[in-house]
Amino acid sequence: MGRQKWGILGSFFYGVILAAATVCAQEEVEKSGNLRLSPLIWYVHVTGNEAKFREDWWIQDEWAGGVEEFSYKNTDGNGFSFFAEGRAIVPEQDYRLSLRMDKRNMGFVQAGYTEFRKYYSGTGGFYRPFEIEPFELANDLRLDIGDIFFEAGTAFSGWPAVTARYEHLCKEGAKSLSEWGAVTKGGVTRLIFPAFKEIDEETDIFKLEGDHTTGKFHLNNQFSYETYKTDTKRFEEEKNLDVPSSETVTVSENFTHDALRNVFYVENYLNDKVYWSLGYLYSKLDGDEGFNMVTVPFGPEPFDKNWFSRTIDVEEKAHVLNFNGMVGPFRNVTFYGGFQAERTRIDGDTDAVLEETVAGAGPVYPDAIILSKAEKDSLQETSGIRFTGLPFTTLYGEAQWTQRRIDLSERETEDGVPSFERFTDTDISRQRYTLGLNTSPLPRTTLSARLRHTCRDNDYNHLLDTEPGYSAFITDQAFKMDDVSAKLNYRPFSMIQLSLMYRILAIDIDTSFDTTPPSSARTGEYDADIYSASMTFAPISRFYLTASFSYTDAKTTSLLNDVPSILTYHGDVFSAQGTAGLGVDEETNLTFQYLYNRSNNFEDNSLYGLPLGIDNEGYGFLAALSRNLTKKTRIRIRYGYYNDNEPSIGGVDDYRAHLISAEAAFRF
Repeated sequence: MGRQKWGILGSFFYGVILAAATVCAQEEVEKSGNLRLSPLIWYVHVTGNEAKFREDWWIQDEWAGGVEEFSYKNTDGNGFSFFAEGRAIVPEQDYRLSLRMDKRNMGFVQAGYTEFRKYYSGTGGFYRPFEIEPFELANDLRLDIGDIFFEAGTAFSGWPAVTARYEHLCKEGAKSLSEWGAVTKGGVTRLIFPAFKEIDEETDIFKLEGDHTTGKFHLNNQFSYETYKTDTKRFEEEKNLDVPSSETVTVSENFTHDALRNVFYVENYLNDKVYWSLGYLYSKLDGDEGFNMVTVPFGPEPFDKNWFSRTIDVEEKAHVLNFNGMVGPFRNVTFYGGFQAERTRIDGDTDAVLEETVAGAGPVYPDAIILSKAEKDSLQETSGIRFTGLPFTTLYGEAQWTQRRIDLSERETEDGVPSFERFTDTDISRQRYTLGLNTSPLPRTTLSARLRHTCRDNDYNHLLDTEPGYSAFITDQAFKMDDVSAKLNYRPFSMIQLSLMYRILAIDIDTSFDTTPPSSARTGEYDADIYSASMTFAPISRFYLTASFSYTDAKTTSLLNDVPSILTYHGDVFSAQGTAGLGVDEETNLTFQYLYNRSNNFEDNSLYGLPLGIDNEGYGFLAALSRNLTKKTRIRIRYGYYNDNEPSIGGVDDYRAHLISAEAAFRF
């Protein structure tokens, strides 16, 4: 939404809170209340890449301040309560306000307002042989994200509880993209020029929920209606440093939809050993989209496409039914299971003009009609067992099966002449099996372990294909994943607690192709070992220390790793953090936090393509001193230092930052 409209909503909400607070303050009945207020001011100084610092820590450099936190509570002897809390930091656009009023045996009213800012760096890729610094976008990339809601509900004894809610979400600004434009120098082209997208998005959601328990039956119905609107504009640029020249592509898109959903479920405990539930979901979505792509200057390829749409319509309907049940325990054994059936239909209709150039003929303006239809039917079954017959031990197992069929038809005509047609039937089979245990074999020791095997097979049957190629030449894909993890918690003494975790993850992808003769290959593998540990140490009442670390050793291979430009990925990522606190005396506390992260997987493949992976080392620490001046007044000062180095991209994203802040907390 526009900033003006958002400001009106925010101002209105502030007014509601002030009015409610005034009413509460004027209550003459016996009551108890308290107010807490914490004003804050900070200063951040950054040397190096300021945009990268903002992206990493979600704060900008220079001065900022406001109210770190405030809260107010009020209760009286007649069952009425009021609570408000929030924060406001400028110029960070970091706002949060919430208000709730309750009346015992009647209901509640609450409202909330949140706004925050997310930053992005506009640095492009780095290619050392060009002997130029990475390109950086000059514009300030950031998104302002907001949420405002109003909700009211009833709580009359013996009557159904009814809740109504309205919520408005918005997102506005610009963000960087991971898909970059081409840069050419010395006849060599690399995709390293940064791109960005402007976003203006808003959503309105209306919800109505009814909840009631009668006898042994619990019934619930949730209805929601949603309107959504987004306008985006994507900017991409390609440069030729030999000429020099540049060409731009601007893609504008807008999309709106209306969606309604209704979920009903009922659950029942027949007795203390038999439980069942039944649910049904109906959803419908109607959407319209606009598309416009402009290239400047027009031509040659790939800048020879100026496309725009007259209409793009989409309609989706879905029905989902599920049933679940549980029986037990019988002789320390509990069984559970269920199924879920889904039927979804999606229809799309596009009318577009595709201005292109044809060799020897110049520009042409075909009118393209694109029709698509997808029908999805799926069934999912779940079965599980839990056994608690062993001392201090729980064993469990679960199996899940999914069968899904998707019929997809796509058809395109240009000026009434068929140009593309494809009908594809997809059969998907998925199985997931889990075994696990939780045990405490020794005092102060707990151990948990889990083994999970997942396999999925996608079978593609192309009944008609007038334009064979990617991805229609794929006839089958099989995914297999094994996930094994174990966690140990040990507390040898009351003052110390240790936790260790180890996880193995292995994924294999096998693909079959429609070649002559038919062929198949192991097209992808991913293997990872993940280690983590944490410790808490509190030898005396005024001192504590917590520390944790994690390390991931991963490897990804593909079918094309014999191609020089495609390398095997070796992940080597380590992170650690620690916190310590010391009570100097009854009124003074010191705290210290430390963060460290490192990745070491850079491979300079400039001879055949772009460098892959990244070498990075970053760390930061924050020290704070707080002291109680009085029983109701407390002050805190903080100093933080942050350092980030990425030599694999020429140091363009390096920065060092200092943060100094002062805060006071008052209680009334």
